[in-house]
Amino acid sequence: MQRTFSTVLFLILLSSALHAEIWLPKIFTSHMVLQRDQPLTIWGKAGNNEPIKVSINGQQVSASSNSNGDWKIILKPMRWGGPYDLTITSSDDKKVLQNILIGDVWICSGQSNMEMPVSGWSKVNNAEQEIAAANYPKIRLFTVEKATSFVPQKDVAGGQWLECSSANIPSFSAVAYFFGRKINQDTKIPVGLISTNWGGTNIQAWTSWPAISAFEGYSHLDPVKMKQTFAEQDERRKAYNLALETDPGSKEAWYKNDQTEGWNTIQMPSTWEASEIGNTDGIIWFRKSFELDAVPSDQNILLHLGAIDDADSTYINGILVGSDNIWNKNRVYPISASVLKQGKNTITIKMIDGAAQGGMLGKPEDLFISMGNEKIPVSGAWYYKPSVISKQYNLIETGPNAFPSQLFNAMISPVTDLKIKGAIWYQGEANVNEAVRYQQLFPAMIADWRKAWGYNFPFIWVQLANYLERKKNPQPVPGPS
Repeated sequence: MQRTFSTVLFLILLSSALHAEIWLPKIFTSHMVLQRDQPLTIWGKAGNNEPIKVSINGQQVSASSNSNGDWKIILKPMRWGGPYDLTITSSDDKKVLQNILIGDVWICSGQSNMEMPVSGWSKVNNAEQEIAAANYPKIRLFTVEKATSFVPQKDVAGGQWLECSSANIPSFSAVAYFFGRKINQDTKIPVGLISTNWGGTNIQAWTSWPAISAFEGYSHLDPVKMKQTFAEQDERRKAYNLALETDPGSKEAWYKNDQTEGWNTIQMPSTWEASEIGNTDGIIWFRKSFELDAVPSDQNILLHLGAIDDADSTYINGILVGSDNIWNKNRVYPISASVLKQGKNTITIKMIDGAAQGGMLGKPEDLFISMGNEKIPVSGAWYYKPSVISKQYNLIETGPNAFPSQLFNAMISPVTDLKIKGAIWYQGEANVNEAVRYQQLFPAMIADWRKAWGYNFPFIWVQLANYLERKKNPQPVPGPS
């Protein structure tokens, strides 16, 4: 009995000690930038009703946490400068954040154009030289870890402040970096860049639920019920993922024959969503035959399929001639004459779509076989057969675009107590099919963010240029969908 009592007492004391530690949101780390010329809010958690003291640059402000351990302290505005130490002290703990600068903090948000890093899959000119020269100790970088949530969160999922250097800049947003570098070079004022973005996301995901639910088509939705629906998807998604790994089409070698019994016809090129296939993801096999009077002797034979979204494995007469998993990339595969035969030849494509639209994205004239000066068109009627598709598992999209506000809740709301200079925005492609509605959604999101921060900060955006095929004459703007 005595041992049990001692164990319980120890656990209580341990729990009390742990609760007395100072907790800070992830946005507060060494090397951060705090906004100049603004009252500054510092917040976190500690023990219940705990005295808290915050000091920086000669200022010292005290307060107490509430009965839940939450505390918030407001510092007087400071002019730009640094570096300083930011010290937070309670009766049992002390946190010291070092190398803090006072300057201008910018939120850098949007989809892939803002997410595009300085190196890697980006198309930054002279990337190697830019990286080598990217040593700006007065520019600080914070990348918010991707996350979704149905309710506003108190903290981001992850991230830390880093000095801008050749080591830290390659994976950071290129647009944000060049924007911040220009400001720093022109003003000499420290710049903090918070990169919070997600490729392929729509504007609804970045707008709070109170703001977006005011629009037609959203007011009847219930975030609580949708969260439960998403949770119920787990088991079905596990079964779906297992089926993808054991694709029946590959297992049964559909690429080795040219039979079409049980296959449906479709006009290609086409996205799945624009055809009878509809809005689904997964694996679908496609088949098209063509005739040759004789096997060509010319070895410069190429199969052109246009752009495919997302991945493909392409066979001719049962032989793999090419594969790729880069979405929206033109497929041009060389064909050995030994693969071909006189008479009937068959192209079979295993096509995989992971999310959003899938299929062939080119024009009919993009699909052909070239043999010297001769072209054999392969657009038009194809056969197709689903192998594993999300429709079969009653799956719904559970990504950031599946329900509004998920990115605002997880990647914007947690930092709205942090004072900022302004925001830069690069998004719109994901809403291109509802351009008229975007005219209302975009101003509403800007107003929503300003309301969340509590003041009208500058909001700068990039207007999309030449996103789709250029038209000689004005065209109707797509309406809401």
